[in-house]
Amino acid sequence: MLKCIALWFLSLAWNSSASKIRFFIDTSVPVHVVNPLSPSVAMGLGIFEYRWVDYFRDEKFLTLARGLGPSYLRVGGTKADFITFYQNDEDRVSSYIKQRSLVEGSEHQCQQQLRDEEVFQAHRKWADAQQLLFKEEKRKFGIRQVLKPLKMTAADWDKLNEFCQCVGWKLVFGLNLLKRDGEVWNSTNAEQLLQYTEYKYNVNWELGNEPDSYFHKTGISLSAEQVGDAFLRLKDILQKSGWWNSSMILGPDANRIGTRSAGQFLKNFLETAASTITGVTFHQYYLNGKTATPEEFLNKTVLNSIIPKLEQVRKIVQRTAHGRPLWLGETASAFGGGAPGMSNSFIDGFTWLDKLGMASKMGVDMVIRQSFIQSNYDLVDSNFDPLPDYWLTLIYKRLVGPQVLNVTLQKCLQKTGSCRSVTHGHFRMYAHCTKSTVYPGGSVVIYFINLKPKPVKVTMKPLRSKVAKPELFLLEPGVPGNLTSNEVRLNGKLLRLTSAGTFPPLQPTYLHPRALTKGFRIPGHSFGFLALNKFRANACFQE
Repeated sequence: MLKCIALWFLSLAWNSSASKIRFFIDTSVPVHVVNPLSPSVAMGLGIFEYRWVDYFRDEKFLTLARGLGPSYLRVGGTKADFITFYQNDEDRVSSYIKQRSLVEGSEHQCQQQLRDEEVFQAHRKWADAQQLLFKEEKRKFGIRQVLKPLKMTAADWDKLNEFCQCVGWKLVFGLNLLKRDGEVWNSTNAEQLLQYTEYKYNVNWELGNEPDSYFHKTGISLSAEQVGDAFLRLKDILQKSGWWNSSMILGPDANRIGTRSAGQFLKNFLETAASTITGVTFHQYYLNGKTATPEEFLNKTVLNSIIPKLEQVRKIVQRTAHGRPLWLGETASAFGGGAPGMSNSFIDGFTWLDKLGMASKMGVDMVIRQSFIQSNYDLVDSNFDPLPDYWLTLIYKRLVGPQVLNVTLQKCLQKTGSCRSVTHGHFRMYAHCTKSTVYPGGSVVIYFINLKPKPVKVTMKPLRSKVAKPELFLLEPGVPGNLTSNEVRLNGKLLRLTSAGTFPPLQPTYLHPRALTKGFRIPGHSFGFLALNKFRANACFQE
């Protein structure tokens, strides 16, 4: 007996004479199941250098962080290989007291910090100026000349970990791989940090950042085998204490994915150290932040450029580290801190939402967005106000479950009725089961992207007789027609925190089931979600 694999027939018309596109969603089994914490977020070591960590108890900041929980927080990046952990005798006493309180069962207290607005704004101005100065010096002198040693105190480390405990995030921290004794990793400082952390905080670990790009950034070259040997050493260190039994080691944070040299580096690393890692991490960006244009954010060729890169990683891991999850461990639209005025505006949502769909469909388990704060690809600005991609991520994490459903489409000519398969065009659609905490079992959520300025008429012909009212979450720029707006509208309403600092209701537009067969309009240059409540998809009942 044949299984019915099509949930919906969808016909999209750009005008009365346009061709139709049919979508089919396979409801029999998921094609992949992603990590339930995906997507997650990253922060750079600038949180210490520019003292943002001192404001991690800010009430507004905590609200925004909790909104994206549960998540992983990856703290690392280029400066991870320049950081040193410092502690003094007072820190050691404090560490012992904290260890005893945990052993005796004392609960962590999450205390919010009321903002002194004058002090905060002065700090914000200073931190923004320092970051701009760093970028300008890097432009003038090159990255090798501006990377300097960075200090992380025990108090800084406590603030970071207590923040993660407070908001329900799981920390992934990057250790310094460039502490060397000749060709061998010097693990002394890492072991000091581990000893300080034991019996207080649960932490997952990375070692080094983009080691295949070290020569470009530092003038130092490490082979994949040398990097792998350091991971073997880290694994041995962690195994000395039962406290780290549940901690993950993630690596190698490979860069320049898609190139032959990057593929060879990843292969050689995995042949050396695949046994040490819980997940295979790599980085990806579409564009150069210095030269990116708004048109590129809407270019299907740019969006499709991730496909061969994901395929390269997947094939290498299948051959050398079969069964290890794929982690897109650092990603955004544009490298180099993002594209100013674009990577943190509404237009970035096209690349971000498509990446989430494409990565999930192609077998990536975790996507980590660079960055929660700082730089031009941030989700939250330096005033702790949420930017468009924050709202997109918030809605995604509220609606989209881990089970990925396969979506295929055909383009059909009206005159002849003939159809042909099409992929990765200007209108894109992905499907997952919904979050089980929001919708009943069997529900499906579709997310879509319209890269063209013209609206699309979508009609759906359900193959099941009973369908609850579909819920549409349509996202458009805060200023109509301004794709680089730093605000976003949900179903026509601006999304902003309330005056009390809480989230506004994220209300959908309810469609009558007949609207699916008669058609409804998706505006040009928009994206969003369509939740099909109580749809009874077989794949969404499976564990």
